[in-house]
Amino acid sequence: MNRFWLGFASLCLSLLLWLDFGQKEPTIQRELRVPLETRNLPPGLVPIDLPGRVSVIAEGPRNQLDRLATDAVLATVDLSRARTGGGTFPLTVATPGGLRIKLDTRWPTLRLNLAQTVVLTRPVVIETLGTPPEGMEYSGAEAEPSSVTLTIPSTERGNVKDVRAVLDLNRLSSGLGYIEAELVVVNSKNEPIPAASVEPARVRIRPLLGKEGEARTVFVNPQWQGALPFGFVVGDVTVSPQQVRLAGNIEPATIFTKPISLKGRTQTFTEQVELELPEGSRLTSPTTITVTVIVLPDPKAAGR
Repeated sequence: MNRFWLGFASLCLSLLLWLDFGQKEPTIQRELRVPLETRNLPPGLVPIDLPGRVSVIAEGPRNQLDRLATDAVLATVDLSRARTGGGTFPLTVATPGGLRIKLDTRWPTLRLNLAQTVVLTRPVVIETLGTPPEGMEYSGAEAEPSSVTLTIPSTERGNVKDVRAVLDLNRLSSGLGYIEAELVVVNSKNEPIPAASVEPARVRIRPLLGKEGEARTVFVNPQWQGALPFGFVVGDVTVSPQQVRLAGNIEPATIFTKPISLKGRTQTFTEQVELELPEGSRLTSPTTITVTVIVLPDPKAAGR
């Protein structure tokens, strides 16, 4: 009888061990590329080669790893001891709750180079893609705000070309007021500068859109400010282009440039000037007005 109970107990123990270990899914490892953020960055410094993602090793049952979303894992680098120049800084990664997973960074530290920051103000350049809807005419756009503040490494100061917002003309419609767009700082090769930050990071773009044919050609006249010094006169004036296409409020047949100063001018000069557009009007395409003024000695003054 004792042998029976002893055998029964052994059978139960074997069953329990099989249930505990035999049913467990084996542990595996999987390498993931996860987002990286900085912590405790000293003011006035910026890492110039910070990667967007780093490798971590996830260890656990396959069914748990399959439930893990890569973007739910965040690696951080502690820069509390950062100084200008290069340095090695500790990496950490946190395990999301609710999963039986162990996470470790592939490398315990990260080598980074840091530089002093400079703050610049730049206008927003609107880059267009695509074509406007059929029957509509695009005549430019305005960004709000029109200029932004960017913080960049001092090593990139001479490389900034534009702060750019992209306007997709395919998305335009006649009733559209504003489109929001992200800003990107690009260098002379039209490549993004990854270490640059912009404030604000997004702008509102107001596209100037009207029906095709709702425009007319108007003449451009220069507007003067002040007078030439005694003994000099204007010999000739050349305006290029002499006409522009105006849409919207197209009542006037002539529009004027912004004032061109004649004060102190004793030699021929050329200036690029903007136009004073009537309220509610717009140019059908961006146009630069060039005004050349021939300045000559006044023959009447010489005979006095």
